[in-house]
Amino acid sequence: MHAGSGTTADPPGAGGGVTSGSRGSSSGPFLVQLPRGESGDLSLKSVAHVLLCPSAAGGACRDPAWGRCLRSPRRTWLSWEPQLAGVLDDCLCDIESIDDFNTFKIFPKIQKLQERDYFRYYKVNLKRPCPFWADDGHCSIKDCHVEPCPESKIPVGIKAGSSNKYSKAANNSKELEDCEQANKLGAVNSTLSNQSKEAFIDWARYDDSQDHFCELDDERSPDAQYVDLLLNPERYTGYKGPSAWRVWNSIYEENCFKPRSVYRPLNPLAPSRGESFYTWLEGLCLEKRVFYKLISGLHASINLHLCANYLLEETWGKPRWGPNVKEFTRRFDPVETKGEGPRRLKNLYFLYLIELRALSKVAPYFERSVVDLYTGNGHEDAESKALLLDIFRDTKSFHMHFDEKSMFAGDKKGAKSLKEEFRLHFKNISRIMDCVGCDKCRLWGKLQTQGLGTALKILFSEKEIQSLPENSPSKGFQLTRQEIVALVNAFGRLSTSIRELQNFKVLLQKTR
Repeated sequence: MHAGSGTTADPPGAGGGVTSGSRGSSSGPFLVQLPRGESGDLSLKSVAHVLLCPSAAGGACRDPAWGRCLRSPRRTWLSWEPQLAGVLDDCLCDIESIDDFNTFKIFPKIQKLQERDYFRYYKVNLKRPCPFWADDGHCSIKDCHVEPCPESKIPVGIKAGSSNKYSKAANNSKELEDCEQANKLGAVNSTLSNQSKEAFIDWARYDDSQDHFCELDDERSPDAQYVDLLLNPERYTGYKGPSAWRVWNSIYEENCFKPRSVYRPLNPLAPSRGESFYTWLEGLCLEKRVFYKLISGLHASINLHLCANYLLEETWGKPRWGPNVKEFTRRFDPVETKGEGPRRLKNLYFLYLIELRALSKVAPYFERSVVDLYTGNGHEDAESKALLLDIFRDTKSFHMHFDEKSMFAGDKKGAKSLKEEFRLHFKNISRIMDCVGCDKCRLWGKLQTQGLGTALKILFSEKEIQSLPENSPSKGFQLTRQEIVALVNAFGRLSTSIRELQNFKVLLQKTR
């Protein structure tokens, strides 16, 4: 969902924008290198880039990449790293701790887990019509295409039986069928009116486990197909234009608890004067600030994926994908974005904390013997579960988790109403994903939105998770396979984003 207009209105998923200009120096800058450590490696603070302009003494030296006078060193990561450091707002965790934890504990393991059969096949309906405006038609760019997985390639344990199966025995369980029927009967959330506060409160009387933050695809629909996520990676596709811009604009302007008199930063429609966005944001309650940060963090993460997996060139029909430093700079550099870039990246870290917390809270659900991550291959299923539980142990070892109990903690009636409004706003965003014109963008937008929705469902179902039965599926709290796959892959995308951010730091240091 990344429009090429240079605004924040980029589409979710694998879209991309056209980058204008080139980066380079006409004056032959050179590198001053500080001593290496004992290992011979260069740390982020052991390299300094200094541009010296031969003609600076006699007048202004203009760099065509930046279009301004260079009387001081060119901006590198070192020059704006302090803006992306320290403790995050609304929590007690610092960015450096997240970087270390992700790099050394989470990232290597989550990558391996995403390659397992249980987590690589995702069933999705990419043909659902947009419920909010007339369909603009689908993108015809070849990189927007999603290749569905042939039925013969799907593991038998995944394609046979219900979406709630956890083990071979559970596939034939009458109790499981009863649970599925209960879920169907509990799906009245789709009939709620967005304007009805009474409906909000009535629905909030249901158990926390009944809270669905996303519009789930009907896996029984003939239009639902399995997709191999490894063969359809999220990356730049070239999808842009009014259709792409309208998606993000609808998300921010109509679903983030924002009055129309307040415009988000860099919105091209914003008047020159008006109420400051961040003055307004800081005046909101915690829950509404969190909502905005989650959406902004998701947007930043998607943008990072596209910058890191960008179409660099195509020769004889063979594309070459890789990191695009100029595109990263356009989207995140503090000067290029008028200070917005670092704020967006901080929201990415905040979103990471939210989903990390959800994984630590849902661990008891998967630790039960009834949950096998069933694909039909007993050996692989056992290895997949062992790896997943290992990741859960790591998540529980993290000592600076976000405290979800600080949310919806006021007056009970008001808190329930606010929670329901929060849930329905997010559910509405999940429905907007069906308005994305690029199929690959739609695929990854739906998956990551559903993953975040599943994380929110987990965070607000603590009592039900704590009372789960050991040897049978629970009627109090359940996750479908679709939700499980989305949860793991969505967190995997966030972990990858933070890892790619470290790579861009190094690339920026090397830029001359």
